[in-house]
Amino acid sequence: MLARIIMAVVAGAIAYLVCIFVGGVLLVGLGIPLAVSVGKFLEQWAAAIAVLVAIWYFFGGGNWTFWRTRTP
Repeated sequence: MLARIIMAVVAGAIAYLVCIFVGGVLLVGLGIPLAVSVGKFLEQWAAAIAVLVAIWYFFGGGNWTFWRTRTP
């Protein structure tokens, strides 16, 4: 349970950093009006998106072994 909470916090932090980087740096830096609008949206709502990602990760049962495949 504690490991899932920690992993959810890590997933939320990564989502936050991605939103800030993509929204605030890449899209706003392009100068295209639509990209700037999307970038500002991502930058403003990065915290809310990160919380939603963390909640989804926690209740979705996410784990680090998602790349492994099951063998029959």
